[in-house]
Amino acid sequence: KTRLIGMIVLFALISSASAALGLGGVVLGILNLGLAAVLGLFIVRAIVMPLDDLRSTLIAIQGNEDMSLRARIFRDDEIGQTAQALNALVLGFRGINGEVIMSAGKMSGASAQLAHLSSQASQNASTQDEVSAVSTALEELTVSLASVAKTTQNVLQIARESLDNAHHGNES
Repeated sequence: KTRLIGMIVLFALISSASAALGLGGVVLGILNLGLAAVLGLFIVRAIVMPLDDLRSTLIAIQGNEDMSLRARIFRDDEIGQTAQALNALVLGFRGINGEVIMSAGKMSGASAQLAHLSSQASQNASTQDEVSAVSTALEELTVSLASVAKTTQNVLQIARESLDNAHHGNES
C-alpha cells in the first residue's frame, strides 16, 4: 500500500514539476508513460498474481476434491488473510472427514459384531449370557450411530458457517 501511495505522489510531483519548469508535453508524456508502466507492473504483482493464485487453488480443491492443497500466502494483507482463512477451512474439513471415516469404521465393526452375536443367539436362544451380549452389542451400535450423527451435525454446522463467511466476504 505504501509503495502504491508513493508512486501516485511521484506521479503528481512529476506532473507539477513539468508544468512549473515549462517542460514540453512530450517529456511529460514520456515520464507519465514510464510511471504508468511501473505502476501497472506493481498492481499486477501486488494484486492480480495473488488473486489468480488463490482462485487457482480454490478451483483445484473443488475440482480434485483434494484437501491436501494449500493456498500460497504472499503478504499479510486482505488477500493473504483470505488465503489463510481458506487454508484453515480446508484443514478443518480434513479433520471432520477423518472423524466421519473413523466413526463409520467403528459402526461397521459394531455391526459385524452384532451380526455374529445375533447368529450365535439364534442358535442358542436359551442362554442368558448370549442375550446379554446381543444387548451390549446393540448398545454399542447405538452409541456409534449417535457419534456419527453428532459428527455429521458438526460438519453441517461448519459448512453453514463457511458459507455464511463466504457470503459476508463477497459482500465486503
